[in-house]
Amino acid sequence: LAMPIKSGVAAFLMLFYFMMLLSNATGLFDGVKADFEQLRRLLP
Repeated sequence: LAMPIKSGVAAFLMLFYFMMLLSNATGLFDGVKADFEQLRRLLP
């Protein structure tokens, strides 16, 4: 069950990151990077 959840989360993060790139929200990248670091710690 863990693998589908991980791939789903990864796909969601990729989509979210792509939307951020498209919207040119450079000011929010610091917060996004912090979120990615937290998620990387959660997912082994």
